[in-house]
Amino acid sequence: MLSSPSLSRRLAVSTLAISSPHHSDPRVGDLLSSYAEAQLEALLEITNTSARQAIAEYKKVDNDVPTIHPKGYHPLDSATDTVALKKATRLLQGSCHQLCASLAPPQQTFHSLAKNFEFACVRVAIRAKIADALESYPEGLHADELAKLVSLEKGKLARVLRLLASKGCFTEVKPGVFANNRISLVALSTCNAAALSLFEAQNVTPGAIVLYESMSEPDWAESYHPDKAPLMHALEKKGIKGDFFDWIRQDDELRDAHSQI
Repeated sequence: MLSSPSLSRRLAVSTLAISSPHHSDPRVGDLLSSYAEAQLEALLEITNTSARQAIAEYKKVDNDVPTIHPKGYHPLDSATDTVALKKATRLLQGSCHQLCASLAPPQQTFHSLAKNFEFACVRVAIRAKIADALESYPEGLHADELAKLVSLEKGKLARVLRLLASKGCFTEVKPGVFANNRISLVALSTCNAAALSLFEAQNVTPGAIVLYESMSEPDWAESYHPDKAPLMHALEKKGIKGDFFDWIRQDDELRDAHSQI
C-alpha cells in the first residue's frame, strides 16, 4: 500500500535506479511511467477508501452524512471520541495533497506553500464577528450590506470571504452574497474553538516569520529550550523574555484570551 513508508522508500529507490543515465534500454521509460501511474492509482484508492470510511463513521451516529452547507452541526461534530473519523480524514487529506502535488506544475505547488494566507482571513472573520452578523441572515447577505454591519470596506471584505468560501468556510450562495455554513459556525464568538483559532492566527504566527533566523543564529540554532522557540525570537525584539507561558503571564489581555480556549 502506498501509504506505507517502507514501500514508498522502495518505490523511490527503484525509480532512481532505473532512471540512471547508465540505462539505455528504451523499456526503462515505460517502466518509469508504470511506476508513476501505479503510485497515482494507489493515491486514488486511498482517497476513495478513506472518504468512505469517514462517511461510515458519520452514518454510525446519525445515519446522515454532512456536507459544508448545513447551517447546523452534525451530532458527531461535538462527540468526544472521533479517533476513527480523524484517522480517515487525515489519510484523505494526505492523499489529496499528494495527488495535487503530483499532478500540478511544481512551480504552482511550491508557490502555493509560500502564499498560504488563510490564517489572516480567519483573523478578519473572527475579529469582525462576521459569522455572528450572518446569523440573522440564513439565506445570505450581500457583502456590501455585510460590510456596513461589521465596519469593513466592502470590496476587501468580499475578497476575504471569497477566499474562505473557496476553502469551505462560509458559502457564497450567489455572486457577492455570503451565508454561514457548518464550518463558519466555528467562527461564532460563542465558540471556544474560535478563541483558539484567533489566538493562533493573531499571536503565534509572528514566530513563523523568523523560523529561519531561529534556526541559523548562533544563540538559537542548537537550542530546543522553550525560551528559544521561534515565537520568542520574534518577541525578543519587543523586549519580552522567557518562554511562551511567561509571555502569557505578563500580559493581562493575552491571559484572558488564552483562558477562553
